[in-house]
Amino acid sequence: MGTEPEKSYDPSALGRLYTKRHETDLKMFDVINEAALRRDKRMKSKLDLYGDSLGYIPLLAARHYRYALGDTSELDWLLAEDAKGGFGNDSLILTIFGYMDEWDKTIKRFKEHEKVADGAGAEVLHDAIRIRKQLYGADKFEAAWARTQ
Repeated sequence: MGTEPEKSYDPSALGRLYTKRHETDLKMFDVINEAALRRDKRMKSKLDLYGDSLGYIPLLAARHYRYALGDTSELDWLLAEDAKGGFGNDSLILTIFGYMDEWDKTIKRFKEHEKVADGAGAEVLHDAIRIRKQLYGADKFEAAWARTQ
């Protein structure tokens, strides 16, 4: 029942375990985004099985996955969640927007962030833009940027 207790109690173990869990969350985030990019339906059963127990970061990518498979309401949720943090933040949602093949709402959001982003927020934004250009082509990105108000 449960797990084995540590042989010797060490309260600093919590910090190490938290760091390991965060790294695992980011790896799951990457795998789910890759499945979304590929529109790989094989991921669906695992996402259904694990549900909310995945945690916040992987669940952001799961929303991208559901969007990629046709649930357009997930983009609205991601946009609203991003807005909660305010423009200029370093949200992983911007990374998701980098992966998405959507050219109106996400580009508009990039532009809104660009007006105020600096530091870590600017790094995340520019990385998301780099991802989008790499995946879909710089010309397509630049054209979408130019036509979006």
